[in-house]
Amino acid sequence: MFSSTNSDQSSPLVYFSESKIIRLVIMLNFYVLFTLYIFRYTGNRYVYIPFPPVEVASYFYLLAFIIFGIIIAYPQIQRARTIVYLSSFCVFLLSYFVITILWAPNTTYSVMKTYYSIELAVIYIMSVLLFSKSKQSVRLFYLVILAFVFTVSLELSYEYIIYSSLTSPHFTEYYITINRILGVAIPISLFIWFTYKRTWIRASLAIFILLQLFFMLQTGGRGPLIAAIISTITYIIWVLIHKENWFSIRSFSSYISLSAILTIIATLATQTDGLDTLNRLQLLLSEGPGNSILSRFRMGQESIQLFTQSPIFGHGVGSFQTLVTIGQYSYPHNIFLEFLVESGFIGFVMLLSYVLAVFVVIVRYGRDQPIYSGLILSVFTFGLMNALVSGDIESNRRLFIYSATAFSLVKSE
Repeated sequence: MFSSTNSDQSSPLVYFSESKIIRLVIMLNFYVLFTLYIFRYTGNRYVYIPFPPVEVASYFYLLAFIIFGIIIAYPQIQRARTIVYLSSFCVFLLSYFVITILWAPNTTYSVMKTYYSIELAVIYIMSVLLFSKSKQSVRLFYLVILAFVFTVSLELSYEYIIYSSLTSPHFTEYYITINRILGVAIPISLFIWFTYKRTWIRASLAIFILLQLFFMLQTGGRGPLIAAIISTITYIIWVLIHKENWFSIRSFSSYISLSAILTIIATLATQTDGLDTLNRLQLLLSEGPGNSILSRFRMGQESIQLFTQSPIFGHGVGSFQTLVTIGQYSYPHNIFLEFLVESGFIGFVMLLSYVLAVFVVIVRYGRDQPIYSGLILSVFTFGLMNALVSGDIESNRRLFIYSATAFSLVKSE
């Protein structure tokens, strides 16, 4: 009887522990699938994914996320007014962008871009539901992204060890995409650095950051590298301003200095022909803007001209590809110019207002927890910097998902 009594008394605790573990495993698997979903095109470029075709998987997983997301978010469906207003505003922005298909050129690119925008609106809503009430979910999401980047780094390391350079078309042809993946890991690594003070953890993170910077110098993508540097500086300044973990900042500076020295040594010890990013930056400083930058200036001028032809409502989604006259470009490599041309002044103002509102939310609600809010600020800054120099709304969709994590800072109203 004595053992029976103990068993009865301990069973609720055991049951609670088991149920909590089961829930944690389910949540972890959900966020792993969610992260793989938003990175699926990127991942499919550099390694074969033995899943159904990407487009088929899009419909299947999108439906699954809707169902499971509602199940997870339903108990906490109530949201603060700020979250409701801003998320509704963003959905309205994306919906208006989709509606412009009515006066857009009848092209395959316009139709596909419309589908991507609808999909983005759904994923954005799910992101708001999942992240806006739980900081733990945001942390888990970014940690899963870090794990994904780690697998990419392993493959890069393997190829570099075998061939002494990055020769695979998956890395050389999609160098900007690869650098975007590597770069987002740096602010996430800083978050772990500020959170944990164990020496071995910080030493491991310093090596990991060094590895990301080394491979980013190899690929040739300048934009993501500059974005990573800006987002890192933004994170450090944000924490410094709020005077938290000053000792961590000082120790972090010493590790960063050590990492910079190791990077210089590794760079000098390596054939300079393989450092495409560094070579391109040197050419930029020594010879001025190259074809890549000049083409972006021309696309910017072309975008302004197209805007003046239809300033209010724009030319419609995907119209830049058809209307551009300076070359074969599908988009102006700047998300604001893209909205300016294709959705007019209305879409441009809404996008600008939403981006500014996200920064206001972070500054207003994140001052009392600068390490956590700094993570959101730096990752969002990284996504925004990339969106200003490359890609269209489809390739910059993660910017909107990152913005949804800022709502976890908003307190109940």
